[in-house]
Amino acid sequence: MNLNLNLKTKSAALLIAMLTSCVLVTAQEKAQDRRKFLDPATPVSDDPRRIPVKPGPQGPDRVLVLRGGRIFDGTGAAAREGTLVIERNKISKILPASSTYWPKNAEVVDAAGKTILPGLIDVHTHLTYPLTEGDVLHAPSEADATLRAVEQLR
Repeated sequence: MNLNLNLKTKSAALLIAMLTSCVLVTAQEKAQDRRKFLDPATPVSDDPRRIPVKPGPQGPDRVLVLRGGRIFDGTGAAAREGTLVIERNKISKILPASSTYWPKNAEVVDAAGKTILPGLIDVHTHLTYPLTEGDVLHAPSEADATLRAVEQLR
């Protein structure tokens, strides 16, 4: 039992030392500094890593219409009745609630009585959650959870 505890203590100390040295040695460059390695015309993600992305439309090839909901845009204006038209993964139009000016092939969702928050992103995450059900059954240690969190943060 004592040997096992001593091993866990040494493992934790080693992990902390490794993470500390990684942070000191490989401090993240500023986002604008990373662009010096790319052609200025290369489209990149808008996160700080500036990862090259494929040009062209992103998201599923469909039009989604959220019809007749209260649109709350976070600008300080009161929520208002309206219809939101989303093409692929971009909001293309905000129409009056009574309008039917959208493509014929659109998937229409009745949002009457509901509030629509365009652009809201779910950033809720659990960094240390096991990836699979099998991982849960193996009862991973705190060190495993820490390594998993570091990878998720990356």
